[in-house]
Amino acid sequence: MKTELGKIQEVTIGYGGYQDAQLGIGFTFCGKGWGIGIGCYRAWGTERSVDTKWTEQERIIALGETFMEIKKWLDDAGVKDVYELKGKPVECIFDGRELKSWRILTEVL
Repeated sequence: MKTELGKIQEVTIGYGGYQDAQLGIGFTFCGKGWGIGIGCYRAWGTERSVDTKWTEQERIIALGETFMEIKKWLDDAGVKDVYELKGKPVECIFDGRELKSWRILTEVL
């Protein structure tokens, strides 16, 4: 495991994930000599069809979980809008090239 320090370079909210058909939030992190994009897209943004394996209740729960994470990031950064997360310092933990976790560095804000 390797820890890298960086900043949030970009924040997007809307469609992304699998075939850009899921709703959620995406981040681009960058540091000295590295950068990575991630997304938190858990719920389908498409209309539910009769053959769909997920229920509307499951979609509501997934969107609720996503927004609770957004609330935590806003609170950690001391901001009220997701676009204010841009430029905030982060700690990213990698296993090889795979991002395992990240957090806002609250102790330096």
